[in-house]
Amino acid sequence: MINAGGLFFLVSLFTFCCCATTQVHPDRAGGRGWWPGGSRWQDAAVNAATHPGTWVPAAGGVLVAAGNWDGDISDWAMDEGPLFGSRKRAEEASDVLRTATHVGMVVTALAVPKEDGWLVSTAWRMAWEHLGVMAASYATDPIKRWTARQRPNGGPGSFPSWHATRAAAYAGMGYRNLDLIGGNPGWRLPARLALASLAAGTAWARVEAGQHYPSDVLAGAALGNFIAVLIHDAFLDQDEMSEISLRVWIGQYPGLSFSVRM
Repeated sequence: MINAGGLFFLVSLFTFCCCATTQVHPDRAGGRGWWPGGSRWQDAAVNAATHPGTWVPAAGGVLVAAGNWDGDISDWAMDEGPLFGSRKRAEEASDVLRTATHVGMVVTALAVPKEDGWLVSTAWRMAWEHLGVMAASYATDPIKRWTARQRPNGGPGSFPSWHATRAAAYAGMGYRNLDLIGGNPGWRLPARLALASLAAGTAWARVEAGQHYPSDVLAGAALGNFIAVLIHDAFLDQDEMSEISLRVWIGQYPGLSFSVRM
């Protein structure tokens, strides 16, 4: 049986490694426009796969599963309730923490500076970030059906965790937004730590609630971060915004002209 110190180490490792984000942005050589070119997809995929928020929880999940620690950690968490006190409170906390991670993504997106067209640019960013989170969320469904893993509490659909996937996707988008915000860089580390703690807290709450095994939430964290970084780096870049123009001609003369940079 794993002791409290060992469990605290695992949770802390997951939390801090998730927030150890790189600030490398892909080379957008794939061409301009709203749909990414091939090289842009490739760069985004490499960034997503090598991002610490992807490979660290993935490696942690493999380690936990290989060591057959899933059951021991899960049983201890459900019986002791070290963080939330009871399964019911842990389940409620998982929803609250996931929502707080969502708020963090939105706040960081609003803070990204725009040269012009703030409203349209922010709406474009918000749309793609939410679509990316939705893509990560829906990606869990076929995996759940394929693995057919039973939850610790006896329910179906344990692997991977939907809550952990969604929270990690929110945090992954937030990390990328923080990379784009200027000003004093000293506040970015606390901001990243806050996002990472919310995502890790969401994941741990699912374990303590008896809804998932540790490898379930670690796999979900890796999946969510991978898709978030992939979508963000493929579609969102301040230096490459496409322009949509509309011009109405009246006879031989141009009339109303309207353009939006996105």
